[in-house]
Amino acid sequence: MKEGGIFSKGGPKIEKVPSNDKEALKSDLMGLFEKRRCQGFFKFIQKYDEKDPKTHEGFDLKTTPFKYIM
Repeated sequence: MKEGGIFSKGGPKIEKVPSNDKEALKSDLMGLFEKRRCQGFFKFIQKYDEKDPKTHEGFDLKTTPFKYIM
């Protein structure tokens, strides 16, 4: 029988990391607020175009640290 880790009772498990906004909402790896922030981040990334300032939502990714707050 496999022993669990520090925070789990079951054996080791590989988790699927969300890679889009729909997967973020279905993921068991995050709480509700984290899911919404992750979903917002993925939506921002999907519509971002480096050459179109309208898609930047006021962020300048070349000169300021990126922190997306919903």
